[in-house]
Amino acid sequence: MQDLLNDQESPLNNNLFWEREKMEYLDSINTLNQKMKDLSWIQTNFVRDPVFRIKCIISLMQERKTDKDYLESMLTYLTMSVKELDSSLKYLQEMTELSAGTY
Repeated sequence: MQDLLNDQESPLNNNLFWEREKMEYLDSINTLNQKMKDLSWIQTNFVRDPVFRIKCIISLMQERKTDKDYLESMLTYLTMSVKELDSSLKYLQEMTELSAGTY
């Protein structure tokens, strides 16, 4: 029995345990880093694009305030961009909520 206890407490087993713990920790950090990169890409492509379009549409609308037909068409595009932005933000929220348990 004493030999069994000595085997479990040997420096070799201890080093293997800590090496395994270290590898698991590094894997979890790498996974988290990849998720952060994915979220960053989503934010850049799905959120920034509609925001940019909204800013451009507002600018165009301000330039031609008197043309009612033009303003109506711009409002249509503005509405589409806002819906796209809303959808992107909901998707981003769902993605982060689903991943929250794994962080």
